[in-house]
Amino acid sequence: MAVTISGCQTTGDPNAGGLFGWSPAKARQRQTDLQQQAADSQQQAAAEQSKTQAIRTQRTQLSADVSKLRSEVDAATAENERLDARLRALIRARNLGATELDRLTRDLGDSERLRQSSRRDPNADAVNAVSRQNAELRRDIVFLSDR
Repeated sequence: MAVTISGCQTTGDPNAGGLFGWSPAKARQRQTDLQQQAADSQQQAAAEQSKTQAIRTQRTQLSADVSKLRSEVDAATAENERLDARLRALIRARNLGATELDRLTRDLGDSERLRQSSRRDPNADAVNAVSRQNAELRRDIVFLSDR
């Protein structure tokens, strides 16, 4: 009784090849391939962890930046409110012409709108805009104080 093995294909997978279809060389290659896949997966996981950490660091920095901007906006708008009140008091105390009164009233309205906008969306542009408006109010106060 002769058994023909010539048509069998060998494999490196001990679960698939059976007793006569198993090849030690293919098994070693299969192990090498699986180890490389595992190493690639670990490298990819490490890269993803690194990206995640970078995003966390960036988020922390952005949160700090937002807090700083909010503080700057709060300080600028608080100063704007003080200047606004002082200017209103000076307007009431002075006898102003219609043109001056209209200009100052317009400045006060601009200040109010700017404060509201800055509180809704605190950013560097808002801080700069409120600071410019504060300078304008200071000029108005000096102008009225010198009269």
